[in-house]
Amino acid sequence: MRRKIQTALRLILVAFALPNLILGQRTVPSPNKNRVDKGQPADERMILKQRALNQLEQVFIDSRALKDDETKIRVQSQVADVIWESDRTRATKMFEDAFSSIEALSSTDPETDAALSGHDNEVDTQARLRTELLQLVSKRDPKLAERLVKSVSLPTLDLEVDHLEVSRSDREKAKLYMDSAKRLVNVDPQRAVALAEAQLERQPGSEILNLLFKLQSTDPVLADRLFQRALSLVERDAAGSFDVRSLAPYVLSNGGLNSTEAALRRYLQLASSYLSRQSFGNAVDGSNVYTARRAATDYQFARQLLPYFEQHLPNQLDTVKASLNQMSAVVPPETMRELSSERKKTADLETLLDKAERSADSREQDSLFQRAAMLAMSTADPDKALSIAEKIGNEKIRANVNSMIHYGAAVRAVKDRDLPMAYRHLKALPNLAQRAIVFGQIIRSFKDDPEKTSTVIGDAAQMFANDEENVEKAKAWLILLDATVSVDANRGFEVMQLAIQTLNRVSGPGRLVVSDFRGLEILASKDFNRGMTLAQSISGKEESLLAQLAACRGVLIPTHELAAKQRIK
Repeated sequence: MRRKIQTALRLILVAFALPNLILGQRTVPSPNKNRVDKGQPADERMILKQRALNQLEQVFIDSRALKDDETKIRVQSQVADVIWESDRTRATKMFEDAFSSIEALSSTDPETDAALSGHDNEVDTQARLRTELLQLVSKRDPKLAERLVKSVSLPTLDLEVDHLEVSRSDREKAKLYMDSAKRLVNVDPQRAVALAEAQLERQPGSEILNLLFKLQSTDPVLADRLFQRALSLVERDAAGSFDVRSLAPYVLSNGGLNSTEAALRRYLQLASSYLSRQSFGNAVDGSNVYTARRAATDYQFARQLLPYFEQHLPNQLDTVKASLNQMSAVVPPETMRELSSERKKTADLETLLDKAERSADSREQDSLFQRAAMLAMSTADPDKALSIAEKIGNEKIRANVNSMIHYGAAVRAVKDRDLPMAYRHLKALPNLAQRAIVFGQIIRSFKDDPEKTSTVIGDAAQMFANDEENVEKAKAWLILLDATVSVDANRGFEVMQLAIQTLNRVSGPGRLVVSDFRGLEILASKDFNRGMTLAQSISGKEESLLAQLAACRGVLIPTHELAAKQRIK
């Protein structure tokens, strides 16, 4: 009896379980576990982000073995930026270490000409890396950015000596202070002014103007303080390193109202002293080209300030007028007519062409033909512009102007949705990157027409295939990728594969940066495994790590930042 009851129970259990077993055999679509999106379960998003963080850690470890210090610093800085939200203490340490590594790049002793050239390259590299790193740090922690800037040692200059020399390296370091001040001005204007004053003590110059104008609209008192500080340096600057004329735009804008009366009078006094010190020797016929040009510049400077002298410093008016008379005798009559007339600022095309034809100076003639060609281009007449450009004697300038005309005409044709015209000028572009940019604009312009965009992507691929295999071609593929991912992710993966094929055929490291792989960043946000596999298939260690870093960013950076870059359907 008991056995019958047990058998019956087993049959009932099987009966209840059978439907569940059958249902369990159905194929139910599962979410892509390699993709981060809002519809994905939170635990899967966390698992995928953890995988990306683990891969990012490996990228950071591998970067230490790179021989290319520039790429190593870039990778480490970008890793610090990505992990900032999850581990701020470690990210800060990474930023500090990377910034210190930039200073260590300077190893060339500029004793010979060859060494001097190498030293200049190092200075350029250091300046570029510092700027890139500080841009990342500033958006995370402005105070940390300021601390890093102040860690760069600068020499104290004696502005009272007759001859002042500042090394290129020190000029770039001083520029760092002003760049950081511009980034801080809206966040902490007091700190911005302190950095700017430190920069002025070591590298006086017109770089202060941009900051002065920004401060004038937010804190006029601070602006006046900084302007007065600049004037103090002009007064001390016996070597003339700080040209008083460089501050004129600040005084002349807004009818002189940017400055207090005391600051304005102080500036005019310095301008009067400058003008009275100028001597043009016996070059009264304008035959000395350099002297004539300098006199023309000073003449224009003095004329612009003349109304301000009349109103604010009349006791110096006669001195300024005497300087104007002296300079007018040096400036060529034709130039004087241009400076003195009230004609329209924009010359008409025929006037420019006539003046160019009559000019006996080849450099002036080329300049006038260039202006005329650009004016013709601005009137939407590329054929006329190209015919004028052919008259330019300097081959390099002529090629550059032709390129600008074709690029401008191609962009205008894209806006007008005139594909034949866009293709005509696009094919004439000598620069592969420009061609890629125009192709990208066409793809985005016709993104609502999948068939046409597919054809355009194919046309671009066919055109690029005939170009020489080099880093510039790889960059062109990557530019095209940026546009492609906005309309078709699957085609984007194909374009990325073409870029990788080119990179793997190029010997030696290229000058690529993380931002070159922003298209891959978007692709990895759609399929992390596929994006990472592509990144790891790049044979060059430096390029591969940069691409892997981009793939990790695709998963780890906030979704709204990715959406702002591209929209993939």
